[in-house]
Amino acid sequence: MPGKQYPHISEFDTNTITFGPVEYAGKNKDKVKVDMFRDGTSSAKTNRFNRLNLCRDASTPMLTKYALDTVRDDAINTPNEFRRGLMVHVSDSVTRSTLEAIDEAVIKRAVECSKEWFGKAGKPLAQPLSEAVVRDRYQPLIFFKDEGDEDKVVKIKVKTGGDYPTTMHLNEEGRFRKYGAKPEHLTQGAGVVPVVSMSYGVWIIPGGKFGVTMQAEEMMVSAGEGHDDDLSHFASSKPIMVHTPDVAPPGAQEVAGTQAPDGSVESLSMEMGEEDDGPM
Repeated sequence: MPGKQYPHISEFDTNTITFGPVEYAGKNKDKVKVDMFRDGTSSAKTNRFNRLNLCRDASTPMLTKYALDTVRDDAINTPNEFRRGLMVHVSDSVTRSTLEAIDEAVIKRAVECSKEWFGKAGKPLAQPLSEAVVRDRYQPLIFFKDEGDEDKVVKIKVKTGGDYPTTMHLNEEGRFRKYGAKPEHLTQGAGVVPVVSMSYGVWIIPGGKFGVTMQAEEMMVSAGEGHDDDLSHFASSKPIMVHTPDVAPPGAQEVAGTQAPDGSVESLSMEMGEEDDGPM
């Protein structure tokens, strides 16, 4: 049976977003966070922003502005080693306005609670911060990256290893390989259909920036520019051409797609990736 479709991020009323109290963690109480909930009905995990569609229609993927970030030197051998940024164009007006509304909800609450949010554990600020100062500290979900850009972008985190990595499926011109995509497919101009979470809430660096992190839980990926699909690294006197087979390889499970008279796809073919491509 088909699974339940995750809601699009715009399906939630941003006016009902609520926030929990400031929490401090770490040896020096230097890890500060504020939980964020869809509404005020519950503070349970199920009321957080978990597993939402960022793209409204999988047939029109979002496009990456740049390739997946490389691993930062200061992240090697740390819990953040496998969490890499991916900047994605937001061309859909509904998605854009929803992300902007979430940003405004966070800023509004931060202004109201600036003494608690930006003070120290057990020692709030003596005076509240102005809205201008709070806005300057905020790292928005959606923003213009470069002057002259037509679209704003959102930066999502993609986990490429470790526990619970981002699950990625490969779209090869309408034919899908479940678990078949890899970080190498996330080049500039790649098409992505992300399912995201913002379950951590608001992170705050004492005396510095604050914001909300969007984590990719699952994605469908169409390879972009510069993805190397050939086999030119093998020594050969003749070019080695790679052809996509017309039938599924042995052991694959395939659902045949049918083409409607108007050219729209009624169902999509799906191949299962190799066992070692799936989630652990």
